[in-house]
Amino acid sequence: MSTHQETERSQPSSHGGEILEKAVQELEILLELKSHFFPLNRAEKSQGVEGHISRIVDLLSQDERSTPCLEARKCYLRGRAYDCREEYCEEAEDELARAVKVEVAFHVYLLLRCDLD
Repeated sequence: MSTHQETERSQPSSHGGEILEKAVQELEILLELKSHFFPLNRAEKSQGVEGHISRIVDLLSQDERSTPCLEARKCYLRGRAYDCREEYCEEAEDELARAVKVEVAFHVYLLLRCDLD
């Protein structure tokens, strides 16, 4: 693969960056909802939380870019979103653990690569 092709693949597309930015904004709204919205009907809050989680997961699935750092960030955002559910959510734990594993693996790769150069 040529250097030009590698550069094109490693640079984020503006569309992908917008998607990730929207997912972060949606997560901020979700965290506010979880922390500051206390309706009389708990089902109303639960429906709102689930709606935001669905939007975040949908947004992240639209971003087809894939680098270890981006994958770790997407896993982290999904994990944080799932963690806003009232009950324990295994999906949240799995996504957050995956984010750490992917990010650690990437940093180990970079360290090893530096040692070899």
